[in-house]
Amino acid sequence: MTTASVLGKVLVAKEKACICRDRWVVEDVPTGTILLIISEVNGQCKFIHNNAPGFLERHHMPLWSAIEPEDKLGGKTFVFTGALSNSREYFKIITDLFGGKIGSAVTSSTDYLVSGDPTYMGDSSHQSTKAKKAKSLGVPVINEAEFHKMIR
Repeated sequence: MTTASVLGKVLVAKEKACICRDRWVVEDVPTGTILLIISEVNGQCKFIHNNAPGFLERHHMPLWSAIEPEDKLGGKTFVFTGALSNSREYFKIITDLFGGKIGSAVTSSTDYLVSGDPTYMGDSSHQSTKAKKAKSLGVPVINEAEFHKMIR
């Protein structure tokens, strides 16, 4: 896979891989890590991951697979809550790319609430207002890993 072939695409790590944060900082990431490639400069793929910029060098590319943006989310509406691993803008872009919609509040037309805080998952004493509303409406509450599985 070349850098030119992944521009504007989503990459998923096929196995444990590494990403570069700057010239001297390399970070290990687990299998299944998802990156949105935003530009290509001098053979490097630039991305945002966990709210910080980074890049992939050419020799890192064999560890990554491109996911073709397509209608995997089928027009479903997602609302995000809690401390997420990436910015809200990242989740908006990913959701749009894969055919979903973003809501700002949980309503009867919400299909999924994605919770970034594990304490909200199944513990009613620690649920956010959005999680409580989702439960009262029968809207499934999922975590980020479950959301990412939907687009793979």
